[in-house]
Amino acid sequence: MMRGRWRDFLRRSLSVSQATPANERDSKSVADEGRRRLWRYRIGFALVLILLVVLFGISPYSALILVVKPVSSRSDAVFVSNPDCGQCYRTVVDRWKSHETNRVLLWMDEHRRLVLLGAVVPIEERARQKLERDGVAPDAIKLLPGESRCEWDTARILVAWLKENRDKRVRVFCNLLDSRRWTMIFDRVVDDSSRSRVTVEGVTDPRYDETNWWRDRTGIKTYFFSLFRLSYAYWRGEDQMPDVDWSPDAFESTVLESRR
Repeated sequence: MMRGRWRDFLRRSLSVSQATPANERDSKSVADEGRRRLWRYRIGFALVLILLVVLFGISPYSALILVVKPVSSRSDAVFVSNPDCGQCYRTVVDRWKSHETNRVLLWMDEHRRLVLLGAVVPIEERARQKLERDGVAPDAIKLLPGESRCEWDTARILVAWLKENRDKRVRVFCNLLDSRRWTMIFDRVVDDSSRSRVTVEGVTDPRYDETNWWRDRTGIKTYFFSLFRLSYAYWRGEDQMPDVDWSPDAFESTVLESRR
């Protein structure tokens, strides 16, 4: 009785294996091997990245890889890359008051739902108000056309202005630990004929710099964020940002469809 059951089990197993085409089994094994190879690559890359972070974190001067020293050159206009860099705006005001520049360029962030509803003041309007309060003449401030969804869009907005003003040079201000990343972005976005007209200058935060960042909590956070963003931009490049309709009508229609 037991032998008969085992005989039937083996017969069914053999029939299933024989019914499976050889090319299907081969394709399945190839797919499995591909998935295993992908996971080995991911795990290896993660281990290498962790090792680099640990090694860089050990050295107090590892932040030097994030910094690019600007070349001394004249600038007809100044441009702040990050609206959260308060020290950058103070530097802009100082340069304008010392007559080192006569034009301040602002870029417009993507107007999302709260801005369209009037609940939040747009970033560019807050920047304009801050500059005017600190003494910059209103006619010296120019808002560039186009909305930015990411840092690469911000660079392209400035590139459009450079194409319209081929005899002008611009100095871009950013956080000191972000200067290499912004330099790399402009290297990839700006063509060779106009690249020499763009200078990236990192502004030192009064709480830390590239030699003592580990002594300040904000410096530590900025260091690791800047290191990750630089690595991501170097290997990954630009992300494709989806087109999103931020209007209240679009939001209302999305809510109504979700309730159906």
